[in-house]
Amino acid sequence: MPCSILIGQQEFLGIVEAAAQDEVIEHEERELIESIIEFGDTVAREVMVPRPDMVMVANTATITDALNLGIAHGFSRLPVSGSDEDDIVGLAFTKDLMRAEREGRGDLPVLDLARDVTFIPENKPVARLMREMQDSKFHIAIVADEYGDIAGLVTLEDCLEELVGEIVDEYDAEEHDIERFDDGTLLVDGGLNIGDVADELGIDIPNEDFDSVGGFVFSALERVPEPGDAIDFEGFVFVVESVEGRRVRRVRITPAPQDGGDDSAAEAPSD
Repeated sequence: MPCSILIGQQEFLGIVEAAAQDEVIEHEERELIESIIEFGDTVAREVMVPRPDMVMVANTATITDALNLGIAHGFSRLPVSGSDEDDIVGLAFTKDLMRAEREGRGDLPVLDLARDVTFIPENKPVARLMREMQDSKFHIAIVADEYGDIAGLVTLEDCLEELVGEIVDEYDAEEHDIERFDDGTLLVDGGLNIGDVADELGIDIPNEDFDSVGGFVFSALERVPEPGDAIDFEGFVFVVESVEGRRVRRVRITPAPQDGGDDSAAEAPSD
């Protein structure tokens, strides 16, 4: 009689890690398995493009202006804003704009071509969202926070990248979210997912209240960060390299000195 053996998620991941170390499976296979396991716990907030990084077009803009904006950024769809940036009234598809431009309607308001847009809560599981996108044939959704304000947007590509890694095409500008140096230093983008940084460093960073490196810095300092601010955490020093307004743009991460680190560095809260 066949028997079944039940194991926990962490135990299974431990087996996968051991198999990779013993070269039973390839490194890429291990990463894919881990991504699939973690995918079920991922929510829209963790993969979305945050609102400050969204490219939107005002509903009063002309079709020609909207088309030029979409082409300049390489986007096939643009959110159309109403009275303010928390009022998204539709989506403008580049293909619709191009057709209208060819027909001589470029001076009309882009709102005339806006299609319906889907709104989702920021805690919506990505796995469920991706199924809904496939079933209902929409590729972009606007993410709203608990107060109904716009938190960001998420695309089908964002969901897929959570499973298989970064998808780069010939139109994507080359970006370096993590720059690695020979001395073990990392220079990272403030918007980078803090879980990716934790994996890179081989440490655990509790992230119940934040998702990004910038959010980690805010949480540790408990104030708006400034260039030069330093945080000592789990054998590493996180130094704010640059900020823009209240946003952390770049953070330098270095192994802490063996003598105990920088006395001026703040200590990040632990679990």
